[in-house]
Amino acid sequence: MRMFLFASLLVPLVAIATTPAAAPVRTPTQLQAVLHAAGYHNVFDIDLDDGLWEAKVRKSGSVTWREVAVDPQTGRIFDGAGTRSIDALNSVSQLVADKGYTMMELAEYEGGLWEVDAMDAQGRCVSLRVDAGSQSIVQRLPDGC
Repeated sequence: MRMFLFASLLVPLVAIATTPAAAPVRTPTQLQAVLHAAGYHNVFDIDLDDGLWEAKVRKSGSVTWREVAVDPQTGRIFDGAGTRSIDALNSVSQLVADKGYTMMELAEYEGGLWEVDAMDAQGRCVSLRVDAGSQSIVQRLPDGC
């Protein structure tokens, strides 16, 4: 009984910790505030790249720096921690193929997301940004190939 009560108390805490920001993130200062609220205490090298914020971050107590991406419309943080493995690359490749794209180049990991140059079913070149963790295509941009 105690175990069940303890577990039920943790679920709401996890939901709060992973809930994205409710407001758009329009400035580097707002981005820093969103990242600080999510537990990233060191934030630098902020850049708006192809419509997504990118920053180098470090969690409190960690010595490892990594890149994250943030959707400026929703404040959703894409932190690819643990998704750089060959298994993650394989799952990204499979997801891209399942969505009807043909990969043109090996995917590159940047800013917490995988970047994939691909061709859609109509033969148009596109640049995809894929979140391996959620198995979703976050962004699709036209790309000249």
